[in-house]
Amino acid sequence: MTISLPGSDYIREMGMCLPYRLKDELGLKLGLPPHFWLASPDSRALHFTFSVEDISDDSLDDLLTAFSASLETLRVTGQGLEPFCFPQGKNLGTRRLSTLFSEFQNVLTAVSNQDDGQVILDNMVHGEDAQVQGFFTSPESTEALSFEGLYLITEWEGDDIYCVENRLETLYHALNHSPAIYLYPGFEVIRNLSLEKGYFVFQLLIPVRFSRGSSSV
Repeated sequence: MTISLPGSDYIREMGMCLPYRLKDELGLKLGLPPHFWLASPDSRALHFTFSVEDISDDSLDDLLTAFSASLETLRVTGQGLEPFCFPQGKNLGTRRLSTLFSEFQNVLTAVSNQDDGQVILDNMVHGEDAQVQGFFTSPESTEALSFEGLYLITEWEGDDIYCVENRLETLYHALNHSPAIYLYPGFEVIRNLSLEKGYFVFQLLIPVRFSRGSSSV
């Protein structure tokens, strides 16, 4: 599908209105990337070409199956937590995972050597200059944290964290368009972490909530 804009001044308004127009008028949703922008050679007009998907195809069961995920209401308790903060500018989207693996390898190694090791990341909404903050379990710390909620439990493994991030982006996209559940600001948890010769395995717990009118799988 392609839509045209008189100029770049209309991009922000289009981004705000397009999902609702697709849903309310056509029963569609924005599909997965790639999407394309083309500029008219003889004017300021821009042309946005994108894929669409049928909302009626959405199913919570299908989403869980596609990502080998499960839903559970959990109470997460972290004992002996050491706080840490991402470097300035390393705080956007799911790329925080590659930052974690590149900038905090010592933290991940320490966590993987503990039976109940965890990394807890704060995914709550921040300002543009805010930095991602988190905690990791450390025998030297006495700080504790406890929280409860509905979590999407996902499993990840491989030797390339960027591939995991790309797959995670696809999952977040599916959650953003799911009529059943949605991403909820809170703490994400990395647990059951194993590191061996460049290969990693871990669980990622993602906070979610049921959408209005949906209360179970």
